[in-house]
Amino acid sequence: RECTVDSLPPKSDQPATTEAASTGDPTEVPAEDDSSTLYLELNRKGAADSTATLNISSWSGEDGMWLDGDKVSISVDKQVFDLGKIKTENLDEGTLSIPADKSAEILAALQKGTEGEIAVGEDKSPFKLAGFNDSLQYMDEQQQRVDTSTALVKKSDQPFTATLPGSELIKPVVLSEGATPISDEELATVSEKVRQLPLVKDCLAKQSKDESPEDLVERLDEANYLVGITCELDEYNPKILFLVAPKDKLDQAALAQFDQGADNSIVIGEVNGYDNLQSSLYSFYRKNEPGDCGSSSDWTWTGKNFVLVRYDTMPECRGFLTTMNVWKLNVDRPKIE
Repeated sequence: RECTVDSLPPKSDQPATTEAASTGDPTEVPAEDDSSTLYLELNRKGAADSTATLNISSWSGEDGMWLDGDKVSISVDKQVFDLGKIKTENLDEGTLSIPADKSAEILAALQKGTEGEIAVGEDKSPFKLAGFNDSLQYMDEQQQRVDTSTALVKKSDQPFTATLPGSELIKPVVLSEGATPISDEELATVSEKVRQLPLVKDCLAKQSKDESPEDLVERLDEANYLVGITCELDEYNPKILFLVAPKDKLDQAALAQFDQGADNSIVIGEVNGYDNLQSSLYSFYRKNEPGDCGSSSDWTWTGKNFVLVRYDTMPECRGFLTTMNVWKLNVDRPKIE
């Protein structure tokens, strides 16, 4: 699997850090200093012969932001790496690729350094290196390279196998396209029955008497309903308790099981229904910061539990809706014509 580490711009009151963007729990990042737009990206694909590469990009996500002749450099502590000047062929690109030989030198310095700075013309973006080596270690673990000759940290003489283990293909359980849509009467019956169960008692007790959103009730598969009850609702995000209710035995409804991202079967964030033809439960968590930004999660139903197959976040919270993918699994979802 492919892994990425991005540097983050400084926050207004404390220095920047780095964030691993691959499989794993993301780190939410507070609002940043408006003066910083550049970031350094370390990437390594999943193939056995893939090497780590470094690129310079901008959180603004705009192509054509470079100026012809601008000097490019990266500083790590007091060491400066001169990367030449912007060339005409780079002007329409959104990312500047750093040559392989320079990438290796800079990576070695980053692993020993405490802080760095990216400079393109007059645009300069500092960053701290706290947590950088932990991110590299995490990449090695996810790509199964720990203690091999290709590991980014903890190298050894053990060769990295040329045959990578096949990545798991998630096969979701979907509803057939010809299935009868759920009726209003059916929805009301399911909701009423599930609300009588003891395991939703605490959730219902937290509901506001003035504002209680309608329960989410969808056909999960041929034998079950998916029920979502909003326990709490604040200015930014609802807390929704999810249950799986057998179609013919509603009184045996159980808490929906999530492999990650939903502690105690509660999803925090806005959920606009469930796509049972694609087996997609999508939520958006809104950050309490300037800009309409946050993070999104997509789970798929396997017949036993919900598996988080994609997670995206917006580290930049200044109105730039630049999304960084943090987690992605292979899913065999049906194609919709």
